[in-house]
Amino acid sequence: MVTTSTRWNKPYYDRAGDNHLTIGVHVSFHGPLFQQGNAQKALDEAVKPTLEYGKEIIKEKTPVKTGLLRSQWFYRTAKRAIWNSTPYSIHQEFGSRFMAPRAMAQRSVLAIGQRYEQNLSAAVARNLT
Repeated sequence: MVTTSTRWNKPYYDRAGDNHLTIGVHVSFHGPLFQQGNAQKALDEAVKPTLEYGKEIIKEKTPVKTGLLRSQWFYRTAKRAIWNSTPYSIHQEFGSRFMAPRAMAQRSVLAIGQRYEQNLSAAVARNLT
């Protein structure tokens, strides 16, 4: 029996790193099939299409005034993260005392997580059968 559990973390502002808004995923696999070494291959196959999907979903929800904020969404497969390095992205996401939060990343986490589980299930089926 194979079981997977995924947990998308809440978007956070990474002050220690490159000062940008980031969301990421934590995945754990359980079961005897994962002792064969195919789990990493399945995981790698599921990550990139999920990040591409996530980036597009977040971009659609990003408010547009000049278009800069919307154009600065990126993803990195190796880090399994989507981020925006625009200096004011944190204020748009979480709000400030002058404006309400837009929460474009927070509102996208559920849809991204569901897509990831679909992609991961398909990749596991392809790699472990």
